[in-house]
Amino acid sequence: MQKRRLILSLIFIIGIVAGYFVYQKFLSTSPGMAKQKAVAEVTAIDVYAAFEADESAANQQYLNQVIQVSGSIAGVERPADANPVITLETTGFGLVKCTLEPGWDEAQLQSLSTGDQITLKGECIGLLLDLLINNAIIIQP
Repeated sequence: MQKRRLILSLIFIIGIVAGYFVYQKFLSTSPGMAKQKAVAEVTAIDVYAAFEADESAANQQYLNQVIQVSGSIAGVERPADANPVITLETTGFGLVKCTLEPGWDEAQLQSLSTGDQITLKGECIGLLLDLLINNAIIIQP
């Protein structure tokens, strides 16, 4: 009886520890963008030009990396079923589209106008006609 209780206790403890590791590895959310460090600080014009000139080299440098992008606002979109998108002007054919991460500040978003200078930080997810930046936060309006 004592041995059975000990075995059940050990199984219970192992289950708790395994559950904790599964939660940490698979279910917890990633740290917010504010806590991540940017690998590069670039202008929207320069980063878009880098992708236009040599997409392969730009992918090596920026793809899936956190970057800080500054530029002039071309527009602010507020889709009904998604996070807002701030679009930055470039001299190329496309734009730099920065989708804000959840928890964005509505008052700060309301204060933005076309032509304003802004700095955002987010994860570069590549060029698909427009350069896409995901989970962006506003660093400086």
